[in-house]
Amino acid sequence: MVSRITSWKMGLGVVLFLLVMGSLGGLLYLQVLSHRASTPPLGSGDVHLLVMPQAGIEWFNGTVPAAGTTALSALQHAREAENLYYETLPGPEGVRVREINSKREDVTTGEAWGYWVLRDGQWLWGGGLRPDWMSLRSGDTLLWVYGAPPADPALGPFGGSG
Repeated sequence: MVSRITSWKMGLGVVLFLLVMGSLGGLLYLQVLSHRASTPPLGSGDVHLLVMPQAGIEWFNGTVPAAGTTALSALQHAREAENLYYETLPGPEGVRVREINSKREDVTTGEAWGYWVLRDGQWLWGGGLRPDWMSLRSGDTLLWVYGAPPADPALGPFGGSG
């Protein structure tokens, strides 16, 4: 009897966890949508850049020129425009962004900075490509977010809710 009650409580805990995580993902999605609506229209040759450590908090929301811009050099534009601090670290797989402002990767939880590119209506996860190699195009949206790597990158940065 005890094991059935424990299993039931664990199942309920998992369901509640998934509901909370889904809600947070939805909030982040709505946050990005509202920022895209509130950002001035992209000029010819611009990329929309968002740096968000969590839903509801933005450290940069603006545009950067697309010509010759990579996911990493876009952060340099943000540093110059908004005094955004970032730190990179070379590794065997290439350079990675270790910290933005005071938010540093956490090796114990696996949380780190990652980037997504919205291109032609599709989210592309940058997890497999160094940020200094990801070339941006005019009209792209670049989203730097902090968290654990996605379980299924095909679902996008919001777990399929966007």
